[in-house]
Amino acid sequence: MAMPVLILLLGPTDGMRLGLLLGLMVSVAALVQTWRAVDLRTTALLALPALGSIPLGALLAHALNLSALLMVVGTLLASLLLAGPAMSHVEKLNGRVSLPLGTGLVAGFIHGLCGLSAPLLTAYAITCRWTNQRFVASSQVVFVFFNVASLLAWGWSSSLLLQSAILSPVLLLGVCTGAFVRSRITSKTATAITLTVAWASALGAIAKGLMGW
Repeated sequence: MAMPVLILLLGPTDGMRLGLLLGLMVSVAALVQTWRAVDLRTTALLALPALGSIPLGALLAHALNLSALLMVVGTLLASLLLAGPAMSHVEKLNGRVSLPLGTGLVAGFIHGLCGLSAPLLTAYAITCRWTNQRFVASSQVVFVFFNVASLLAWGWSSSLLLQSAILSPVLLLGVCTGAFVRSRITSKTATAITLTVAWASALGAIAKGLMGW
């Protein structure tokens, strides 16, 4: 959800690289706490198709300027937040195996483009009625895979290690706070909070992109 802000502050390339690295660190930290609940079969079906689509997303992102990328990021995020009902319809037509494969393919492209695959995976989890614990655990494995592959596609910079080292304490605080809050609220409340933050991020990115157009 922070990706639009990072792109705005640091530019498309540096913002994406830092966002991907921070996302990888968050997923690894969260996976340490939740790995027992991972659904290995579904996780593999979601992650593997992204091998072909992540480089395509990164290639498109490099062709866009900052304003265009912000508008694409915001619009995609808003569209993905509305994907739940559509995905339910797709599931009825194509069955359960094709749904995670298709979701993984599209999510990988979006992750390579702007790092915003989380809303699509959330919509998939709601459609398939994953429990919050199962979704949190399984999605971390997918995000680790997505972030590593996307970092390889976007390349490395010398400033990444310094930036991530400075932000690591804040990141750790966020992970611990999230785990604390998650254990004390319902899945419905957690979803409502996530959607509120996601919509604010999407609309903010679209507005900023329009202002710089």
